[in-house]
Amino acid sequence: MIGDVDDDGLDDFLVAAPERNLDGVKRGAVYVLSAMGSGEITAVASAELHGLIDDGRFGLAMTGIGDADGSGAGIAIGAPGEGRGKVFMFSGGLAGVYTSDDAIGRVVGEAFGGGLGSALVGNIDYDDDGLLDLIVGADGGDSGAGEVVVFLGGGL
Repeated sequence: MIGDVDDDGLDDFLVAAPERNLDGVKRGAVYVLSAMGSGEITAVASAELHGLIDDGRFGLAMTGIGDADGSGAGIAIGAPGEGRGKVFMFSGGLAGVYTSDDAIGRVVGEAFGGGLGSALVGNIDYDDDGLLDLIVGADGGDSGAGEVVVFLGGGL
């Protein structure tokens, strides 16, 4: 559960398809669901978010991030295959279809192939200051020298 990101009064959950081929190869997609249903994922999801870069693996990691901009609970989505790796942040009130270009914020990795966004932990107060923080992992790609970065709340 990630909170109510589509403003329907129900807690939502995310379903990832990081290797989904949408107008490209392994661009990836994430779907927001409020309730269990049967049928095609695009028919039962209240929101659909798409990556735009081939082999970007948008959605490999995802997490709730709380209310980053006053619009309600938001989400962060990792795309470790996008160049240096990226994390996209989306605000609350999600309904309909979005792309990574619609994100309210982005974090870009330092090194090409570093895999930033391969792991995410949100909705956590890491430093116990009363603000939600975001923890982002980078698997290091071929070098294997991964890293973890903590973004403290208030700056998201």
